[in-house]
Amino acid sequence: MNVHELLANHRPLVYSLIVAMGMSFFIGFFMTLINTGLNEYFLGDWFSSFLLGSIVGLPVSLMIVPYARSITEKISKKEKLN
Repeated sequence: MNVHELLANHRPLVYSLIVAMGMSFFIGFFMTLINTGLNEYFLGDWFSSFLLGSIVGLPVSLMIVPYARSITEKISKKEKLN
């Protein structure tokens, strides 16, 4: 099994991982910047925030993404009917 097949077989997990890490990256950056400013500890504080956000974000993303897809499908089907 190559990497592409592995990723295709685990698409929801990979998608949730990318979403969780991407959001943690940017939210952690801006929240650290707002709360501490650019100081000598910024990168360490930001990295800690990013890691914690990713650890919390992945399970949350795994729970929310399927519901978000379902709701989106229902909304888009209703709009197509009108």
